[in-house]
Amino acid sequence: MTGTHQGAAGLKAKRILWVDDEPDCAFFHRKYLEHVSKGGFEVTSAVDAAEAVELLLKEYWDLVILDVVLPVKDTAPARPGTGLQLLRWIRTEYSRPELPVVAVTGYRKGTVQEEFQALGATLIYKPADPDKIANELNRVLAAAPVS
Repeated sequence: MTGTHQGAAGLKAKRILWVDDEPDCAFFHRKYLEHVSKGGFEVTSAVDAAEAVELLLKEYWDLVILDVVLPVKDTAPARPGTGLQLLRWIRTEYSRPELPVVAVTGYRKGTVQEEFQALGATLIYKPADPDKIANELNRVLAAAPVS
């Protein structure tokens, strides 16, 4: 686990893992969230589910932002590959199954979105306004159980 990071008013920054196969999108949102939160968010990116699992196992995270549509990569056996597989892994195998997850999608309807919601993920639809994302993260984090 990494050390604590101080944000606005000396409070510990909330550590967010952003899983998105579009690095430019994740980079823009990371910079914006870190700026608008005045240090209240520390955002790290992962480009696929396999990298996300590695980071989840190594460090403490307050929240995961997950792109619903992640390309399937060659993954080790029993490792998640898609966004939905990653969420299922978090809920069933990760040491903190209650970890808040916000799923980002461009699709408005479908069984995948229903599955994400059934697994406790909050959905944000693309294109997502950065202010809306920041507000939703604050709402989800405020409602999250303290661990």
